[in-house]
Amino acid sequence: MKAFTGTHKRARLIALGIGSLSLVIGLTGTPASAASAAGEVREISIETKSAKEFDAVLKLTFDKPVTQGEADRIRQDMSKQAPVQMSKVEDYISCEGDLTRSNQHGTWTVQYVCFSGYGTIPWGFKIAPNVQAIAASNVTEDGLRWWRNGASMPKNAGHNVPAWYHFHGTMNPVYHYNTVQYQDYLTFRHNLGSGGTATLTFAGALDLLP
Repeated sequence: MKAFTGTHKRARLIALGIGSLSLVIGLTGTPASAASAAGEVREISIETKSAKEFDAVLKLTFDKPVTQGEADRIRQDMSKQAPVQMSKVEDYISCEGDLTRSNQHGTWTVQYVCFSGYGTIPWGFKIAPNVQAIAASNVTEDGLRWWRNGASMPKNAGHNVPAWYHFHGTMNPVYHYNTVQYQDYLTFRHNLGSGGTATLTFAGALDLLP
């Protein structure tokens, strides 16, 4: 069955206020780069938005500053638009529906599986090939955090795995007409410039229909 689509307007999910996730407050308004000295850059933040209710941000920090020119080249390379495959679903997913949202940072998939009296949301996230290519270590996943109608629910298990891994889990239980918000945080060493640490955060929201 195909998930319904909707045009319901809601405030954009930026960050969900959990202390351990305070580093991801940067989905909007983040400067293009943070300069440590004139012409030198220590941090780049690149946001993508593939649908109204799905955001991803890639933040790169460098062990040693890179030049502004190199930072601009890295930003351009990492911002190149990969082929995008996404459903037309923006807000709503119906019982037994599924959706895919994709951008140059990765691909998110989700299903709404219905049982008698409750449902579950199996989900998956695959880091995009261009981001996999800069990984110089395993990826440490914090574990998907999610909220049902604003109430914090048990966090999914984290992983420490190669960049090609298909991250996955389940939001359980959920019910018709719930609003579900989610957020996950991935970190790894990167091989760009002087090397450094990369963080990839994705976040979004779903409204569930029968």
